[in-house]
Amino acid sequence: MYCNNNAYWAPLLRPLFDAMEDTKNAANFGTLSMKTDIIEDENAYTLLVDLPGVAKENVSLAYEDNTLTLKVKTDAETGEIKYVRRERFAGEASRSFYIEGIDEKAIGAKLENGVLAIHLPKIKEEKKAHIVEIN
Repeated sequence: MYCNNNAYWAPLLRPLFDAMEDTKNAANFGTLSMKTDIIEDENAYTLLVDLPGVAKENVSLAYEDNTLTLKVKTDAETGEIKYVRRERFAGEASRSFYIEGIDEKAIGAKLENGVLAIHLPKIKEEKKAHIVEIN
């Protein structure tokens, strides 16, 4: 029997499409993805990290052994909430980036409008004159 009626097929196919959508988003389901852009110029690196809804008090940065580590904590809502579906992240997450040649005393960061901008100045190499020996 052939039926070209959306009312007939929709209830049968909707669970299949929902499962496909969940599989497509499985990498981000229940996690904080911290999507990051890294920009380099001759003087510094700049990292732009998406942290929507995260307060700066819940963000920490550390630079050690050429590795920048970003840690984020978000609080779960308290109370007796019955979720039908929960996709927003609650808990702790971290991400690390290996970046050499950074002036660690000059690192700066600013969280504004859900984007963390991390400025990582490069160590300035002093150019020494090359002495040529005369024979």
